[in-house]
Amino acid sequence: EPTTDEPEPTTDEPEPTTAAGTDEPATTTETGPGFTAVLALVALVAAALLAVRRRD
Repeated sequence: EPTTDEPEPTTDEPEPTTAAGTDEPATTTETGPGFTAVLALVALVAAALLAVRRRD
């Protein structure tokens, strides 16, 4: 009679990847426009300056 050897399940638990003292998520407390708004404003100004320069 053929026997089939079933692999035994491993019970090794993965090591925790969080470092000590980093239980709380990092959040920012700044109020006001973010970096995206500033970047969009700079891009609009640059596009306007480029359009004026090409028109001359």
